[in-house]
Amino acid sequence: MPEMGNPFAKPPSPSLAPREGLNVEAAAPTSYVVRGTLDDMPAYETRRAELREHVRKYADKLHARLLEIYKKYGATDAAGMLANAEARKGPRLRKNDVLEASKLLGALEYALDNNELSPAMALEAENDWIREGERERLLEFFGTPFEVPPIPEGITKEMLDFWKENGFELRYWPRVRLEERRYPGRPHVPGRRNNPQGLGIEFHGELDKIKNLPENLANPNLAGLEPDELPGRWMLADSRPKPNYASGKQAYENDWFVQGVLKSLPPGVLNPEVSDCLRNNIGPSVFSKQEFWDAFRTALKLDGVPGAAVRLPRAVEANAMGQGPGWHDTDTYEWCEEMYGPDRRLMSGGSGSGGASYLDWFDVPLVSVGFRPLAVFPV
Repeated sequence: MPEMGNPFAKPPSPSLAPREGLNVEAAAPTSYVVRGTLDDMPAYETRRAELREHVRKYADKLHARLLEIYKKYGATDAAGMLANAEARKGPRLRKNDVLEASKLLGALEYALDNNELSPAMALEAENDWIREGERERLLEFFGTPFEVPPIPEGITKEMLDFWKENGFELRYWPRVRLEERRYPGRPHVPGRRNNPQGLGIEFHGELDKIKNLPENLANPNLAGLEPDELPGRWMLADSRPKPNYASGKQAYENDWFVQGVLKSLPPGVLNPEVSDCLRNNIGPSVFSKQEFWDAFRTALKLDGVPGAAVRLPRAVEANAMGQGPGWHDTDTYEWCEEMYGPDRRLMSGGSGSGGASYLDWFDVPLVSVGFRPLAVFPV
């Protein structure tokens, strides 16, 4: 195997594997070059203090992982790890650990030397930050911890920044069926018997009916999921709160992005009642048109992400996302992905009807009902 790049510190660089008797796993590289260690530089603790906060946080993560690898071989730095291998002290050096340490040291050296993160490092740091935030959010919602997978492949730092600028945030929901009870972050359970106004359909009593309606069985966005089941996927959620009703002229806050997509649609996609490209008064059948969602997919820069789809939130997703202020306590409604019969689409929300606990259907455009685009990524 050709000699690996120089990840450690400075030349001269001894080659490990060719040395007779070196305690290296057979699968390890045939040649491994060391540029010393970070110990040859000023102490890490001294150098980290000079870093900007976000760079320091990322560097600390790299450094902690390096110490874990060294500890496996009875060492505190790269030179000690390699010296122990030469002296046949401790376990054989594993190829994966050698390669990982090389990568970590290269990244750490870049951060220390430049006081910034490379594009790949910035994406990884953002990934870590998003995942940690989602772990905390899910713990607050369920009262129990959930593991959160890495963000989907194909997402770049530029995409994350673009979505944030336009009011969209990545959210992860585990594959869990929400029981008909309150959770710490879900005080408002959907369905008529849980609704303080006693209004709407009996969601948990009608799960089989909703699931087996021909309109829903034919919808690929609902395939493989029970109506009360969260999807176990990353989603790109519109973070804007619902507006309060204003005689049909209500607009979502800073809604230039969605309004721009609506304006870009070709004639005939939207129903004639839509005016000023607001979200309300759109007919329930419009959301079954693929060209409607293709426009959002392109506008959200998802054409390069295989398997990503844009749709309405399912009823259980709307309930889970709609618990907080600005969703539960505003008096407008939003359409859901499921149908409740031919031309009948479910809708949720409306503080006067029970807010997040309210779920009902309608079959014509309504000036009090808006919508929320939701991107869903493949598992």
